[in-house]
Amino acid sequence: MRRKDSSTNLIGLDVGTTKICVVTAERGDNGLAITSARSFPSTGLRKGVVVDADAAAESIRRAVFETIQAKDRSLSVCVGIAGSHVKAISSEGAVTVTGKKVSSQDVEMAIDAASAAYVPLDREILHVLPTDFVLDGQGGIKDPVGLSGRRLEVKVTMVTGAIAAVQSLMRACEHAGVSVSDIILQPIASAEATVSPRERERGVALIDIGGGTTDIAVYQNGWLVRTAVLGIGGNHFTNDLAIGLEVSFPEAERIKKLFGSVQRDERQERRPIKVALANGHVKTISASDITNIIEPRAEEIIELIRKELDEASRQGASLSRIVLTGGSSLLTGLEQFAGLRLALPVRIGYPEVAAESADAASRGSGRRKTVPSPIEFSNPMYATGIGLVMYSAEMDRASGALQDSPQLFHRLVETMTGWFQNFSKSLGKSRRKKDV
Repeated sequence: MRRKDSSTNLIGLDVGTTKICVVTAERGDNGLAITSARSFPSTGLRKGVVVDADAAAESIRRAVFETIQAKDRSLSVCVGIAGSHVKAISSEGAVTVTGKKVSSQDVEMAIDAASAAYVPLDREILHVLPTDFVLDGQGGIKDPVGLSGRRLEVKVTMVTGAIAAVQSLMRACEHAGVSVSDIILQPIASAEATVSPRERERGVALIDIGGGTTDIAVYQNGWLVRTAVLGIGGNHFTNDLAIGLEVSFPEAERIKKLFGSVQRDERQERRPIKVALANGHVKTISASDITNIIEPRAEEIIELIRKELDEASRQGASLSRIVLTGGSSLLTGLEQFAGLRLALPVRIGYPEVAAESADAASRGSGRRKTVPSPIEFSNPMYATGIGLVMYSAEMDRASGALQDSPQLFHRLVETMTGWFQNFSKSLGKSRRKKDV
């Protein structure tokens, strides 16, 4: 059973290609409170995947322990995962209802049946996410528990990752002295912090533009219906600037953050900007020179996003809005630039913390209210980290519920995290064999 008192400390670890964000939060009687959010340089990863275990472990160790400053050095974190190795598989399962009404056990068996779909041996299931329940031919059911019927069907999205990539991330964390409590797909975590329940119901695409990858999560009728990871991100803007202006990578990153824009303004475009060349000299360029370099790459990213959203539409998704988040979403003019080319309303997703409603009626309905994160933490680059601690808090709440609770979410949490428990055990066994 969950401890009924005081507080629970939660840590979210967003390990990216260019940066590592560590977010801490405290979950107490008054809800969830973000206590810190910090960003550190990341090394040892390429396009979201660990390629140098030692470098990645050192980056993680420095980021976590400089943020937490723990004396016992035994910390448990919820880690986000992304990368082009992440793939989604659609599946369906069905069972005959054992009684007159659907029970949580029937739902469990239906989800298990859907999860039995073939998955290549080199891949591991990260999440099994229902997208629809069908009872006696009637679809569009969110929670079938307690309804009368004979045949229960479920449609699910199985998010899978390459076993090698998952193992590499876990081992990097362990070598850094950090215990991993769970691994969550990064766009799911980002959506938790930036996308409202109403947006998910009406149809929304969450676009998280990081340094090495762009992560996409599409929601319809409240369900996650599609995920995708593009191997392109903010680092490509920086590389283009470094090559086009003949400056170092750090100088290109500085130029991007201070002057980068895809928004053309005749008055601003003539503004002179001094940059330090790679050979040590200084030259003066105009703002239009920067825009001319960045704009084609922005066009490429938006076109790749459009193709993914078109595919989601062909699969039945109907979008009403796009939410851009991640550090690179703050590129000047990108919000308007994307909106014009994707022909949809676009907004920047700033993290908001979801808290349980205080009134009894809201608690009974399971509704949550969101409150803005403290101003120093409400940067889109912290969206994944904040979403990770929110996710951890929700799972902690669900795991503390009574075992016979009729709430479907409790079962879904077990479904989404069961793979990780089994994976951790197998990893531990292999590690013990090596230690003998």
